[in-house]
Amino acid sequence: PRTPHELGENRRRLSWQGLEGWRDDARKALEWLDRSAALNPYDPYTRMRLGLTAHWLGDAARAAGEFEKAVALSPQDTT
Repeated sequence: PRTPHELGENRRRLSWQGLEGWRDDARKALEWLDRSAALNPYDPYTRMRLGLTAHWLGDAARAAGEFEKAVALSPQDTT
C-alpha cells in the first residue's frame, strides 16, 4: 500500500502547483490513493489525502466523507 500511497501523494502535490493539467494530476492522485486505501483500509493518512484531493477538485461531499473516515481511524491523532 505504500507505493500507491506515495504515487498518489506525489500527484496530489503536483496538482496543487496549479499548472496546466492540474485536474488530471488530481484525478490520477485519487486513483492511486484509492488503490492504497483498498490495500490498507486502516491508514488514516491515505484517507486524509483523499479528502484533500477531493476538496481541491471541488467534491465537497467526497472530501467530507474521507475526512470523517480518517478521524474515525485515528481519533486521537493531532498531526
